[in-house]
Amino acid sequence: MLDGSVLLAAIHDFEPRLRGPSTRSQAPFHKQVMTAFGRHLARSAGAAP
Repeated sequence: MLDGSVLLAAIHDFEPRLRGPSTRSQAPFHKQVMTAFGRHLARSAGAAP
């Protein structure tokens, strides 16, 4: 954080909107999104000065 090489993010007061049977599909979808975001961060880190 202090040297500018770490990003800290937090989500507060989050309430998922998916209810009932659709919640079973939320976890795999979340994993796909976070995997893609991790790849994006890795590429961005390589482009940083």
